[in-house]
Amino acid sequence: MSGRMNIKAKIKNAVQIVADNSLKRTEIIKLNVETSNLFQEQQKIFCKIGEYVTDQGMLGGDEVISNLKEEIARIKENIEKNQEKVKEIRGIKICSTCSVEVSVNKKICPGCGAKILDINEKKDR
Repeated sequence: MSGRMNIKAKIKNAVQIVADNSLKRTEIIKLNVETSNLFQEQQKIFCKIGEYVTDQGMLGGDEVISNLKEEIARIKENIEKNQEKVKEIRGIKICSTCSVEVSVNKKICPGCGAKILDINEKKDR
């Protein structure tokens, strides 16, 4: 009978260890998620500071800042080009009046009723 008690005790001990490890892992995951969220929040604030400094023209004489501003301008340009390519592939254009996405085959915006100009018409103006 003592052999059975010994096995039951070992099983109970093993189950407790697994439960404890599971709780620890859960806590670690929660802390890692919270840390990741805090890091993202921090990054957003850094970005806001950088945008403010750039928009206000602060540190304009600093060569490092000037180079970074040029890099940002290039990146923004590439983002806009990519976004335009995506719109083209998806077959949409943006209403210049209300900014609603409109299918390229539509002539009237479903959002505001404005006439949608073709790309060629916009270039001619």
